Amino acid sequence: RLINTNLSADSPRELLKKADSVLTALTDVLGLKKAGAGDSLPADVQAMLDDRAAARKARNWAESDRLRDALKALGYAVEDTAQGQKVKKI
Repeated sequence: RLINTNLSADSPRELLKKADSVLTALTDVLGLKKAGAGDSLPADVQAMLDDRAAARKARNWAESDRLRDALKALGYAVEDTAQGQKVKKI
């Protein structure tokens, strides 16, 4: 509603700033984090994700599960989707 109210009143740049602010507030409430340049994964975590993807491709489910559990112990949740694995900090 805030975005629509300000659509005609503000410049596009100001509108985008307000929209970003609203979306940030909403994602913070839900415990989500916007992706950004500073959101890269640590090298060891990325290596484990790469190893897990290779294990899944080789249909080595035991290794895939072991790596998923190890990532969870490090504070990362891994979800398998049709587009590949997705990881988020928990």
